[in-house]
Amino acid sequence: MPSEPKVSDPKALSDALERRLNRRTRVKGEISMPAAPSLLPLYIKRLAVMFAASGKKFSTDELKELHDMMRPRAETAWAVSPHGRLFVSWESEKAPASGVDYLVWHELGTTAEQYAWWVENRDQPLFGKHPDARLMSVVDEYLTPAAQHHVLDIGAGVGRNTLPLARRGHPADALELTPEFAKIIQDQAAAEDLLVDVLTGDVLADDLVIEPRKYSLVLCTEVTSHFRGPHHLRLLFERAHQWLKPGGLFLMNAFVTTPGYRPDAMARELSQIFWSTLFTPEDMTAAAAGMSFTKLTDHSVHDFEQEHQHADGWPPTGWFEDWSRGFDAFGLKEGFPPMELRWLLFRKEGV
Repeated sequence: MPSEPKVSDPKALSDALERRLNRRTRVKGEISMPAAPSLLPLYIKRLAVMFAASGKKFSTDELKELHDMMRPRAETAWAVSPHGRLFVSWESEKAPASGVDYLVWHELGTTAEQYAWWVENRDQPLFGKHPDARLMSVVDEYLTPAAQHHVLDIGAGVGRNTLPLARRGHPADALELTPEFAKIIQDQAAAEDLLVDVLTGDVLADDLVIEPRKYSLVLCTEVTSHFRGPHHLRLLFERAHQWLKPGGLFLMNAFVTTPGYRPDAMARELSQIFWSTLFTPEDMTAAAAGMSFTKLTDHSVHDFEQEHQHADGWPPTGWFEDWSRGFDAFGLKEGFPPMELRWLLFRKEGV
């Protein structure tokens, strides 16, 4: 019986040895990712590359099984908050087996937890040391004398806008989700004997109770960037309309996309992850539909604040410029993102 031909090509032999080496190589790792369901196909591709680079190539069926394990966990975390995390850990099996054992799990997160971490770990001022220039210009133009115009600051943070309004003589209510922030406002208002009422709560909560037709101005700045979609924007408009006096003003900002741009699920979810929730012009129109709001002005937040903010207050923070122009969500190397933060001023008509 003739002997079978022996391979002598050095390259073929080297490759063959390397393949067998993989059976004696142990690899383990862990990756944590935002729990955005639309990103699962991208995550699967990345995990497949990682496994293959470790000499453990996954088949199509194995990758589908991994995907099916990740999806419900991602959806569970995403339903709670865009700050949830999806985890995958893996370790190659001990020889002579050649597969990979892996675990998939998720952790929940909330905006309040994120801000509580800010209080402990970020340098002051967290959001800038001066009030928004656009707010001050609106107050100067429309709301005098101050004592006659009650204002509500939604998502008041640490009082960057609430406290200066109260110092001008406005009765001011601050609605703040994060207890640590609410306490900072309360303590400072008490120290200065300012007319400030601090409410700890979520503007979107079903059980939130605020007196209707009370305010001359409802302010909502850098808050819609945490919303989960157009349904939250609609609720904000409904509540602002309810709380305003006839003739009252609603000043807010939001990331609004360029006309004609149609964001897909990935763009909408990633914008939430980067605290930059985007809305199309159509979303904005639908949010105010059926209410007696008239839009008075529309400005770029970046451009207005850069031009009118105090010389020592621009930029308000180190992250503000890129964030307000949309670069946190869209990491473009050239050109500008198809969205930016816009100042929008509305008046509630009627008597």
